[in-house]
Parts: sequence; C-alpha cells; structure tokens
Amino acid sequence: PKRHDPRGIFCGMGVCHDCRMIVNGHPNTRTCITLAEPGCRVQRQEGLGFEEETR
Repeated sequence: PKRHDPRGIFCGMGVCHDCRMIVNGHPNTRTCITLAEPGCRVQRQEGLGFEEETR
C-alpha cells in the first residue's frame, strides 16, 4: 500500500537505473554509484532526460 514515505535506494549498484538524475548538466547519471563532490549540482530528472550538443 502507498504510505507516501520517502523513497529509498532500489538496487544500490546501478543496474535498475531508478536513480538517474542530472549531475553537473549531464543527464542519466546513476547517482547510486556516483560520488558526490563539493560544488556538484544535482537535479531531479523527469523521464529519459536530454543531452545537449557541446560541439
């Protein structure tokens, strides 16, 4: 049943891709296996995210 509790980590090893977020402008970063660093910017991602051209 739904209890509206905060979600926790699902697999914790990057297999399920349920943890994908935008980190420093890079979408689809698996945050469960990515170390946080001082100054990094982490944003929620809706759906598959996007990838901007950098050329």
